Amino acid sequence: MREEKKKFDNNLEILRTVIKARGGTIYYFYYEPVAQEDEIREVELKLGITIPEAYRLILLNVSGYFNIGFSYEKDDSASPFPDVFSGRLAWGVRTILEFEEMWRQAGASNDDFWDKSRSLYPIHTNNGGGITAIEIEGDSVGAIYHLGMRMDDPAHKYLLAENFMELVNRLFLLGLPHWEGDCFLEFTSGPTSGLEPFGKNAETWRKYLGLDISQMKNL
Repeated sequence: MREEKKKFDNNLEILRTVIKARGGTIYYFYYEPVAQEDEIREVELKLGITIPEAYRLILLNVSGYFNIGFSYEKDDSASPFPDVFSGRLAWGVRTILEFEEMWRQAGASNDDFWDKSRSLYPIHTNNGGGITAIEIEGDSVGAIYHLGMRMDDPAHKYLLAENFMELVNRLFLLGLPHWEGDCFLEFTSGPTSGLEPFGKNAETWRKYLGLDISQMKNL
């Protein structure tokens, strides 16, 4: 078994235990085998891009399509961050094509959100209409951003992590908060900080969840 997959599975099992202990519900879970190099290359040729290394590695070494969605009790009065009541982590080689078309249709007439330079490509869409995008050219190739699809999105163009592997690491350390703005903003200090898994809010949240990260492994 690939080393990255072993570490991922370890972290996933820790998180699933926490979700169960807190009475949460996993409402969907997909975990497919790793992608093949020719699948990735086909997507690159269709879009005329090169998929950044960290995203490519997780496709090749962990899963070609992964998607987990879950929720905690939304009205828990003891929660230090009431807006953080759901969790999500997803990626996939095929979904890059799907989200590219969706993003193009949604943003083509919106200069505020449509990245005309095409340096950012969508890799995931959120329930609230936001997009998770990866930078494919420029000085920060591989960086992951949240792009809003609403004018009032407080987290539009917020950096999440320097690359996708690092995003997964940080999300696990935070208990996989949903990467919509209202959830992840509790764990950032500004548009360029990225998710901060060792900040004060992160420590408060882990204590509330009962999440012990001492056995988690960085991918």
